[in-house]
Amino acid sequence: MRFLRVAEVAELLSVRKETVYQWINRREIAAIHLGRDIRIDEADLRVFLENRKTKRRTK
Repeated sequence: MRFLRVAEVAELLSVRKETVYQWINRREIAAIHLGRDIRIDEADLRVFLENRKTKRRTK
């Protein structure tokens, strides 16, 4: 189990930290509050990304 900081998630996904905070506030991605820090479990990040995948079109 590895926990990522908001800045790390933002960098991995090439988005702004504010975007990651919005996802957390909208409960789109699970986060853990540790004092003033917010961390995101790598497993929860994978679930978030899987849920955002577009469906493949069938021919």
